[in-house]
Amino acid sequence: MVLYENTVKQFMRDIRARRISKFIVSEYESRSQTSVPLDIGFTVKYLMQILSDKVLERNADPDCGVRIEIEECSRVCHISITFASFRDGVFNYCIIGAYPGSKISLTKADDIVLFEEMKRSWTGIHPVRQMTTAANSIVRGIDENSLDEVSVGSCAFLFDCPYSEETDILCKYSDQLSITASLFYANDEEDLVEFLRPALNGGSGAEALEKLRSIERNAATKPGYELNEEQRYLVSSIINNVRKGNKAWYIIQGQAKSGRSTIIDRAAEKLTAEGNKLVCFQASDIPEEKVDLAVIEELGENTVAQLECARIVVMTCGSVALTEETFEVLDAIKELADKKGVTLYHDILKQSLSPDSGKGLRWLTEKLQIADFNAEDYDPDYFLIEAFSADEPEEETDGVANVTIGSNVVYDPETGEVRMNSAEKAHIYSCISEGVRGVRLYCEDENLAKYVNGEVETLKKRIEWVENFLQSGASTDEAGIAGSENMLQLDKSICTDYEQHASKAFGERAWSMLGDESKNWIVSAMMAYDYLKLYNTQLDFSGVCVQVSKACEKELGYRIFEQFIVFLSEKYGDNYVRKLPYEVMEKDKNGKPIFKLIDTSRITLGSMRFIMGIDTRGNITSEYGWKEFEDYAKTELLVNTENIKEQLTEHACIINKIKNDYRNRSAHKEAMSIIDAKECLEYVVLVTRKLGEILDSYRF
Repeated sequence: MVLYENTVKQFMRDIRARRISKFIVSEYESRSQTSVPLDIGFTVKYLMQILSDKVLERNADPDCGVRIEIEECSRVCHISITFASFRDGVFNYCIIGAYPGSKISLTKADDIVLFEEMKRSWTGIHPVRQMTTAANSIVRGIDENSLDEVSVGSCAFLFDCPYSEETDILCKYSDQLSITASLFYANDEEDLVEFLRPALNGGSGAEALEKLRSIERNAATKPGYELNEEQRYLVSSIINNVRKGNKAWYIIQGQAKSGRSTIIDRAAEKLTAEGNKLVCFQASDIPEEKVDLAVIEELGENTVAQLECARIVVMTCGSVALTEETFEVLDAIKELADKKGVTLYHDILKQSLSPDSGKGLRWLTEKLQIADFNAEDYDPDYFLIEAFSADEPEEETDGVANVTIGSNVVYDPETGEVRMNSAEKAHIYSCISEGVRGVRLYCEDENLAKYVNGEVETLKKRIEWVENFLQSGASTDEAGIAGSENMLQLDKSICTDYEQHASKAFGERAWSMLGDESKNWIVSAMMAYDYLKLYNTQLDFSGVCVQVSKACEKELGYRIFEQFIVFLSEKYGDNYVRKLPYEVMEKDKNGKPIFKLIDTSRITLGSMRFIMGIDTRGNITSEYGWKEFEDYAKTELLVNTENIKEQLTEHACIINKIKNDYRNRSAHKEAMSIIDAKECLEYVVLVTRKLGEILDSYRF
């Protein structure tokens, strides 16, 4: 899962600001819908510091590209860092697989090693083998007809494990594979730098990363693929248990194209060559003899009875077809395993498609309401989805699945529900998952075809909005993207979904206090962040911070300045201007105040502390200004009139941080990274919700 892409210059800046680790963990949790163990969070932080201090500080071109991924494997969660550059006509890629563990040793199983860290231990695929596979996966995607030269290297970095004879896990394998990855232990940073030098010494990181994405797309369209870490682990585990005569049951659950059949085929090929007997059952079959390895294709009412037919039983299960009966079977298997003392492995596989294909299939599956994947948008330029109100498919296009959907599957325009039973869900999902480059649906129900095509068109329009947003740098429209006439005409429901999310996070009372313009700016910022992130994480995210800052200036300016002016004018009449600080008065040509109020549009976040007469440390900067604002806060503004000075000091601190960290930086020459934008949204609106916190303390 790719979590971060940028230049080394920005990467180093994010490390120094001590925010890269938090961002990576947060993104992983939000996108995988799983929580990261605390020790993994510390591992990310420790590794980033090692890379900064010992690898990149004096050895990398600032324009070199860097990509960070967390490999999703249930047993060992390792971090993959790719450095990418273009120099002298060559695209250079060096991949580091960073593995935690202070002690790493071989097991007796093929490919599997034991990782240990203090009192915790886990097993995983051999790091050198895995990183060789990672490099080979890129190499196979290189276009042979391309004039571009591409160099790929990979290594495993055991950054917390010192070298010793015991930890020397370089070894011969029973199934020969060309090992091309290098291995580095803790304190091998100088050798690691030399290994990385071809990529670190080149620039054009953005161009190199875009080339890498193109290579990955090409690799995904080629027939066959190398096993990933999780798949290889299961193959080795099955083979090892059969050879040792152990009794073990495996439940391999996963979507189509996740590698369930490939795992079984690879294990079966080796075991049958060694003379082991294998039998395959359908869900309804009853076994008649005992064998070494049994495979049960999909779970059913006879599964528990089938478990007695072999020492090693591998059960496959499509993760989108889990009915209530399937859950009952899973529970019965787990209960029987506990009773008999049988080791039970239950693995949920990830999809083995390209990022574009994977996103496209997950998106379509969610729109058809087959399963809720919390799917991200896909790129329609690289994955085709279209629907026809016909039952006769066109001629097949290479990589595009033609799927016929019968009359029993219908879309209800009034409720927005796609109606089908669980068997139809499983069948349709299996069919659409054959699409590597796209899916064409041939629907007997005309409404279903219109619905799918409408969703695709809406997605394309959202991408168009992102491109318009990029061209302008930030929305110059007073209402922002979400409030623009074009946006409202295209799809109001998109804004509604974001507004509901914002309202819930911001707090309903505080959200109701916002003006329509501010709501639109905040919704625009949230949309822009999500779509820019999918578009390219290396882009300038200044527009996101500008939108949020505008909402802050609008709402706080109204309460701290405009209504304060009303309060003073009612109290002092036309003489109220003399009660204001000089900073909000017009000046003559010599810079002296002329006791005329500046235009409201010129009031910024930087003006707020002068109006309040107090700074971020609680010091009174203007005695008469503070006295008047304190009176206003007590009689008109604050809900709680105790500890007024402490409350307003806290507000001044919040306003100052928004001004310095987000507003000023985004409005001027400095580019804002994806991390800046995420922090801005979380600080002001979504998590710590500091603007909402201020509004909670106000009466209006």
